[in-house]
Amino acid sequence: MANALVAQSGGPSSVINATIAGVVKANQLNPVYGKVYGGLHGIEGILQEMFYDLTDMSEEENLILRQTPAAALGSCRYKLLRENEADFKRLFEVMEKYDIEVMFYTGGNDSMDTVAALSEYAAKHNIEGRRFVGCPKTVDNDLMVIDHSPGYASAAKFIANTAYQTWQDYNVYTRQEVFILETMGRDAGWLAAAGALTGVVDLMVFPEVPFDKEVFLAELKKHIDEKNKCYIVISEGARYEDGTYLSAAESKHDTFGHAILGGSGEALKSIIMNSGTAERVKVQDLSTAQRSHASEQSLVDVSESFKLGM
Repeated sequence: MANALVAQSGGPSSVINATIAGVVKANQLNPVYGKVYGGLHGIEGILQEMFYDLTDMSEEENLILRQTPAAALGSCRYKLLRENEADFKRLFEVMEKYDIEVMFYTGGNDSMDTVAALSEYAAKHNIEGRRFVGCPKTVDNDLMVIDHSPGYASAAKFIANTAYQTWQDYNVYTRQEVFILETMGRDAGWLAAAGALTGVVDLMVFPEVPFDKEVFLAELKKHIDEKNKCYIVISEGARYEDGTYLSAAESKHDTFGHAILGGSGEALKSIIMNSGTAERVKVQDLSTAQRSHASEQSLVDVSESFKLGM
């Protein structure tokens, strides 16, 4: 009986471990594979044969894993380059050594690209008996085709609750004040949009809608004139018409060529302060807190992630 391998990649989430638990549980209920290996630290660890045997995980351990945030198997940001055949050959050697028939890889856009690259390599070289299955995960909710991905609902719940609570805090004073809440979201504004669930957000800045400084400042002034306050939610990927990020001055790039964002809130604060539209501006960057928060797990999110593994 051949074996299975499951691994995680990219940014962690509140529910990514539930998918691992689902894979293990499914094989226990219907033993298709002799062993279910957990690959530590994604592709990078697999290439080094860093495995952990998950086959006989107890029911208690499985339940705990489902509710544990972050990535229990560890993650990586290792780029599997299509032109680098050495990595591909090495990975298939490892699969042959451990008699791994299928590899379940949980992650976002880049992880799904890794799954596609491995499948293409196997087909190109007529390698049989090796399959690759992508299990979607991304808090940004920016994967194509699917309606939503595991990880988003929990992050959205965290942002909605945080938006409402910080709004209550900033709203206690009579003084003029602008509050900016920055969320993740390089290319998609779904996380920022979650702030609208509160009904208290005045302005929202999304990556999908080019930022127009003059239009924005005019809208901001309306709120300041009306109630002396304005609550704003902005995505880290907010950008101008030409594609330049608001936080471009501080942007670097990761191994996948993506801009390492963060700072759009501070950039927006500078725009507001320099315009003289408001006297006091506070910025709250949620950073990594929004993606792996155990206390804000969505029950639907956990359930969907688990069933994805099943």
